[in-house]
Formats: sequence, structure tokens, C-alpha cells
Amino acid sequence: IPVAAGLGGGSSDAAAVLLGLNHLYGRPFDQAALMAMGLAIGADVPFFLFGQPALAAGVGEQLIPCRNLAPYHALLVYPGVGIATAEVFKNLNLRLTKCEKKLRSFLLKKEAFAAGVHLCNDLESPAIQMCPDIMTIKSALSAQGAEGTFMTGSGSAVVGLFKNVQAAQQAREGLAVHD
Repeated sequence: IPVAAGLGGGSSDAAAVLLGLNHLYGRPFDQAALMAMGLAIGADVPFFLFGQPALAAGVGEQLIPCRNLAPYHALLVYPGVGIATAEVFKNLNLRLTKCEKKLRSFLLKKEAFAAGVHLCNDLESPAIQMCPDIMTIKSALSAQGAEGTFMTGSGSAVVGLFKNVQAAQQAREGLAVHD
């Protein structure tokens, strides 16, 4: 997992250690206690302890399960440049955030998830200012037929979602031509 790519490498490692120690010592802590410990380590550690797709709110500790999601095949593209999370948040204009409202609407209406409509990451705008390749990759994935695209975490990796593995493989091959 590339460092500073928004893929949660360190946070998933921390969650794995907490889960492993809890298992090793006979499960003395329930999920809520583990998630509180995880939050003390890092904002997105609780997400990795949660163990299912979820909408994250707050600093990442408020998790709302997203059930009945249709399967997608993901193509992950790393631009080769890491972005410091602190810098992304420093450049975030909280008055312009829109994702939580958009995603809560999707959850409350219980409508089907549509990758092209519901994918959202408020951190994309400041991250793109720091690494314009993010937008280039998103556009390239869309041109290759991705149902939707999004930047992971605070950046810089980008994911394209495809309905089937063949479409994802064709997109990978199409993007490789542009290397």
C-alpha cells in the first residue's frame, strides 16, 4: 500500500493489531470499546474495525452501515505522488462540503446505490489543487467506461468502479497504453 495515498494502510494495520490482541486475550472488549480505542489511535481506524461498507461522518467515528450494495469491480490507480493528509485538511473549505448531505439522502431514501451519482469525497477539491493528476486519472477512468470514480481518503489514489471484471480489465489495458 503506497504511503500517503489515502488507502488507510496504517489505520488498517492498527485495526488488525487491536482485533488480533483482542482475539488473543479471549475477546475482553466488544466492538464499541475497540472502536473507541481505535479512534484514539486514528480517525479512520474505527472504519476498519467496523468490517462492512459504511458512510463515515464526524471525524470518521460515526459509521452508518450501507447494506445491499451491488457488487462492483474496482480499478485502483496511484499517480505516484503521496499527499499529506494535514495539508489536504488545511485547504478544505468546510462551507463547501456536500458529501455527507448527499450520502445521507441516499441512505434515508433507501434508493439503490448508483456509482455515478452517489460517489463523493469532499477532500477531492483540495487534493486536486495539490495533485492535478487526480482529476486526470478520474477523467481517464470515466473515458474507459467506469460507472463512477472517486479519490480514496485524503488522496492521492483514485478508484474506478466497473460492473464486471472484463470492463475493469479493458480499462486497465486502455490506461496502460497512456503510461
